Amino acid sequence: MAGKDRLFPIGVAMEVAGTLALATGAAGMLLVWPIPDWTMVAFPAGMVLTIPGAFLMIMGRVNRATHQVMAGLAHDPAPAGLARPPAPAGAGGHVSAADVIARGTPVMATVLGTFSTDGMTAGNGDPILGLHLRVPGPHGPYEVRLAHRVPPQYLALVFPDTRLPAVIAPEDPGKVAIDWDRVPATPEALSGL
Repeated sequence: MAGKDRLFPIGVAMEVAGTLALATGAAGMLLVWPIPDWTMVAFPAGMVLTIPGAFLMIMGRVNRATHQVMAGLAHDPAPAGLARPPAPAGAGGHVSAADVIARGTPVMATVLGTFSTDGMTAGNGDPILGLHLRVPGPHGPYEVRLAHRVPPQYLALVFPDTRLPAVIAPEDPGKVAIDWDRVPATPEALSGL
């Protein structure tokens, strides 16, 4: 990530060097007669530096904005009108999806959207996808954002408005696991759930 953070400053340095070379070459062509040979090197060199310099500056800003947007997705508050799961005392720490599925309450969660986890994979190679879910709870529906392993055969089923079988952890309603063993293999079968 550190290399991407340097795109903008490198682009600025190339722009400055290119602009100076362009200005020097143009000044030499306009002010000195006969035109000196060095202007025929300075002017094209300035053009060669300014074009990629501008590109690097733009890409540096795009990378920074993309990083800020993606980082902000994980911290968005739930929209108004949705209940928040109560935060139980002592809840916290890592709970495996298998443990949640074994002890939790089964529900049907609705996929509201997905977000990138920068190519994370589980130990078995399955992709880990960021899921934004609406979960029915005893105090009303609420939203959770989590990173969850998605078996490759189910990736095509994870899109907005899809209902997936999920399980809520008894000690913390914010901990939700998708029960992939209960997910039908086709999108058509999901519509019947």
